[in-house]
Amino acid sequence: MSLSEFIKQPDVRAKFRQEFVKLRINLDKPLIAPVITSNPQKIGTAFDYLLRFFANYLNPNALSYQWVAETSLEILDKLKDDNTMIIDSKSKIGKVRTLDQLSARYIEEFKELKNKSYSEAKKTIKKAKKNLSAYLNSGKMNDSLIASALSLAKLDELKRAGYLPPTEKPIPGKKDMEDLRKLFSIINPKTFKAKHTCVLNPHFGPEASQLLRADGDLILDDMLIEIKTVKNFKVDRSNFDQLLGYYTMYRIGGIWRMSPCNRITKIGIYFSRHGYLHTYKIDEIVDETTYLDFIEWFKKRAIESASK
Repeated sequence: MSLSEFIKQPDVRAKFRQEFVKLRINLDKPLIAPVITSNPQKIGTAFDYLLRFFANYLNPNALSYQWVAETSLEILDKLKDDNTMIIDSKSKIGKVRTLDQLSARYIEEFKELKNKSYSEAKKTIKKAKKNLSAYLNSGKMNDSLIASALSLAKLDELKRAGYLPPTEKPIPGKKDMEDLRKLFSIINPKTFKAKHTCVLNPHFGPEASQLLRADGDLILDDMLIEIKTVKNFKVDRSNFDQLLGYYTMYRIGGIWRMSPCNRITKIGIYFSRHGYLHTYKIDEIVDETTYLDFIEWFKKRAIESASK
């Protein structure tokens, strides 16, 4: 089960509200980059990639992990020879219980489709890495890397939602490209320049990752950051709980490969359409006199959810 799914459960939501008092944002920020695309969710995922690429450029020694898109490629590699995995009319991958339910012709068609998707995904990853390497060397963001970010976002859908990636190279939409250019142009470099530690797409240590599936967006020094590409400047309770869920997983298992000496003392949300990083101090939210009991409850409840 993913962390997002976990915190949507009614008793988990209630427990989070009992343990953490949500602090209000006592300011307002103008919308600098309005939504101009019909694909806001894909733009959000693509911008996650672009911002991490930018943070990597600013912090050459940043710790980096396997992209979600690369995990999708690994899944495709396993799927392409599995005849029990089929694709419905909406490109959703599913499993049949017995091959008797399918004709030999359908099995072959599905296999061909999965192989084409795998081949295109492999090209997408290779091109994205080439474009990223060029960017890290030059510091010049170009349309090739922006288009790669959109392609990677499409690949993410397999890992996150089970949708088969395109079997042919997708053509990026003009509005999508324009939207991402604008979002990138309003980033303040000072916001993402670390003093000593930068972790891209942080993964939690084994003790936590065995409980729930989750990966963060970014760690800068002592701050765990979530990127939100949304038009409204507000922190929903679900976003707040997600951040505290990440922090709790950090407290349980640490961050893989990050020095334990680098303690997380703040959490933040970067509102990309407003060009603003909103932060919270952990000691203003977390009451250590009750939090250790909460952590034990969290672990026990996550194990129960996984067993259902």
